[in-house]
Amino acid sequence: MRRFLTIAFVLLAVGATMFARTGGRGAAQPEKKVVDLKADVMYPIEFRDTSAVCLVGNVAFYHSGAVITCDSAVRYSEKHMECFGNVLINKNDTYVYGDRADYNGETHVANVYSDLVKVVDGDATLYTYKFLFNTKTNVGEFADGGVVTNRENQLESDRGYYYANDRTVICVDRVEIRSEEYDLTGDSVVYNLTTDHAYYFRHTNIWNTQGDYLYADRGSYDKGGELYTVTENGYILTEKQEVWSDSIDYYKLAGHAVLRGNIQIDDTEHKVLAFGDFGEYWKEPGNAFLTRRPAVVSYDTSQGDSLFMAADSMFLYTIDPARQRADSLRAAARAADSLHADSLRTDSLRVDSLAPAAGDSVQGVRPEAPIVAARRGSLSEGRGDAKRNGTERTDSLAPRRADSLRRDSLAADSLHVDSLLRDSLQQDTVVMTKEQRKQLLREAAAREKAELKAKRDAERQAKLDTIAARRLAKTRAKLDAQRAKDSLRNARLAAKRAEKAARRRAKLGLPEPVDSTKLDSLDRHTEGADSLAADSLRRDSLAADSLSLDS
Repeated sequence: MRRFLTIAFVLLAVGATMFARTGGRGAAQPEKKVVDLKADVMYPIEFRDTSAVCLVGNVAFYHSGAVITCDSAVRYSEKHMECFGNVLINKNDTYVYGDRADYNGETHVANVYSDLVKVVDGDATLYTYKFLFNTKTNVGEFADGGVVTNRENQLESDRGYYYANDRTVICVDRVEIRSEEYDLTGDSVVYNLTTDHAYYFRHTNIWNTQGDYLYADRGSYDKGGELYTVTENGYILTEKQEVWSDSIDYYKLAGHAVLRGNIQIDDTEHKVLAFGDFGEYWKEPGNAFLTRRPAVVSYDTSQGDSLFMAADSMFLYTIDPARQRADSLRAAARAADSLHADSLRTDSLRVDSLAPAAGDSVQGVRPEAPIVAARRGSLSEGRGDAKRNGTERTDSLAPRRADSLRRDSLAADSLHVDSLLRDSLQQDTVVMTKEQRKQLLREAAAREKAELKAKRDAERQAKLDTIAARRLAKTRAKLDAQRAKDSLRNARLAAKRAEKAARRRAKLGLPEPVDSTKLDSLDRHTEGADSLAADSLRRDSLAADSLSLDS
């Protein structure tokens, strides 16, 4: 019995020891590794009820794959230290720069402080005032405002999170993005620094380089495909149209949008409203395709009445007279060019048919001899036919008549060649005239485009001037109100100072100060008396002079 009790006691002791070592979890937990360190100088210092180690010169710590370097540090325990001066935390491709930091090896969290903390990851840089970085999960956090620059893109927000493993930044509260393609403001954005892909949420406003405005409560932007995707409360505003839809896929470069759910298109230029549940929209020239209960309403009152139309599906065309006129002019120019090419081809064929065959030669003929030879052959053939028919008469003047006919044929051939030359010259003149006409048409189209642009610029400038004048008037009114308020306050202060000075004089028994207006009146009386005395003396001297002259 005693032996059984001894064995049971030993087994209980061993079980208690194992339970204490495993912490009741059935397996031994790995011991956490302490923070390795090095420094030029290390010495102990007293800290509260215990001691700490002070490290000076080329201080370096290593923990969880991260290296921390600084000018000096205080090590409070094996896993807690505080760093000072030129602090640098490096983990993989992430570098965090600051003036001071404290690191807790238990939580793997480093808090970095500086007038301007800088976090560098490749071509992306984050600037903030306080940065919290977890060396185990490679996740950072800032809460006092931050700016992220990534190539030509710039992000700003009040707070955010940085994930170094997948190079993603989550910006929250008053987010702004500025890039070469668009400007964005919103409540929160998830931005990938590698692909420039952005996911945006609540109250997002986007302005792109084409002058379009887009609003969404949820969506994304793909830079590679230049695609804006909106999945909640989508709205697009262009120069001439407004588009509403629950879901929008907007291809910026093509100006093409695919719309889904509660579609409404307002063409303010042509005063047309279109509705549907699925459709497509093209910014230029403003066409749209609608299906799933589509409807169109025309509210152009200048036509005398409105129009409502519904169908299973609709295709809306936007007719631009200026564009049609330009297209017709281009078609006419192409037709004229084709006609000119056909005429040149016909003339070349005619000249080729009149050219002499190989070996043909005629004496005493000009360079137009091929045509003359052809005519002479025709005449000889005619005479042969007449001889065969028995119609030719014997005439003593036959040789002379043949010579005259030969001369007439030569003259006719010369005139024909001259007419061909004149026709070619006229054709060249027509070509020049057509080229000038095409140039004039191009200049007219450019002039019309410039006038339209100038008109739009003038309208925009007038609108801006109106807004500026309204703001200036509002600012002036505020300034006038502030000035009146300041003058009233100054008058009250002056009255209070005068009252206080009067009470002080009454208390000390001092006389009242002389009013400046009374002093001015006394000065004026004194000046008048002096002037009267001077005039009387002058009159007395003149009288004395007159008496002396009389004597």
